[in-house]
Amino acid sequence: HKKKVLLFDKFNKNVNEVINSDYYKTQIAENKSIINKILSITKKKPKKILDYGCGYGVFMFAAQELGFVAKGYDINENFTKNLANYFETFNSEIDLINKNNFNKYDLIYCRKVLTLSSNIYKDFSNFNDLLSSDGHLVVMDQVKNFSKYKSIMSTNNQNNTLLLTTE
Repeated sequence: HKKKVLLFDKFNKNVNEVINSDYYKTQIAENKSIINKILSITKKKPKKILDYGCGYGVFMFAAQELGFVAKGYDINENFTKNLANYFETFNSEIDLINKNNFNKYDLIYCRKVLTLSSNIYKDFSNFNDLLSSDGHLVVMDQVKNFSKYKSIMSTNNQNNTLLLTTE
C-alpha cells in the first residue's frame, strides 16, 4: 500500500516547483533533442502540437523554447490547471474531443501514457479524430516488461506515424 501512495505522489507534486528544478531543465533539453529528431525525419515544422498526457509539461516547454506552440492534455487536473498559466490545456476528454479540435494537430506526441491508460482503443480513436490528414503521431512508451527505451524511429509506414520503440 505504501508503494502505491509513493507512486501517486509522483503525479501530485507542486508543478511550479517541479518546472524550476535542475532535473526539469535537463528533461527540457532531452525533449528538445527528441523534437529535433522528429523534425529531421518528418521534414515538416508542425503548426499545431498536442502533448497527449502532458504531465508536468516538459515536452510543451521544449517545443516553446524551439519556437512552437503546443497544447496539453492530461487526465490529472494538477497538471492541466497549473500548466494553464503557461499553455492552453485540456483537463478532460470532453474538452479535448470537440469539433473545433478535429483534424487539427500536425503533431501529436504521446510519451509514457499508454501503459497507464484504462482504454488504449479510445486513445487511438482520439488520435484519429485529432490528427490532421498529413499530421504525425509519435508514441513513445514502454512495453509490458518495462524494458528501457531504444532510440529508434520508424518511417517505413504508409500512414505518417512515427513510433519510438522499445525492446
